[in-house]
Amino acid sequence: MQGQSLIPVGLRGVGKTVLLNVFEAQAREQGAVVEHLEADQDDIRLDVLARRLRAALYQLAPSSGAGKALEIALRVIAAVRVTFAPQGTPISFALDVEPMKGKGDSGNLREDFVDLFVAVGEAAREYPRGLLLAVDELQYL
Repeated sequence: MQGQSLIPVGLRGVGKTVLLNVFEAQAREQGAVVEHLEADQDDIRLDVLARRLRAALYQLAPSSGAGKALEIALRVIAAVRVTFAPQGTPISFALDVEPMKGKGDSGNLREDFVDLFVAVGEAAREYPRGLLLAVDELQYL
């Protein structure tokens, strides 16, 4: 399903997680890069999502070097600064690349994450392998 997003929905216990695991196994068999994230209602970690996307991009890129879209995606990830306070303790993250100006830096997480996903998708197009980001319990994000 190249270029398609799929979100299995249903009541508890109908097999959504099992189905997600099957998708992951099939993607790996096809040579795709797979990153799995389980959202948790008690610990919503958007910073983990950005780090997983960064890790996936580095797996996609051949060792010979990165394409332009990959470089842009990494810079957008760097521009997305996620700060939150679980249980009153502020936590933030940053990356060691120059942030992209005007993409992922608005301070509005909804807008910034759209920029992030678009940049990651465009970067993934540069490589012959697919990229699957599997997020279980997505409703908590």
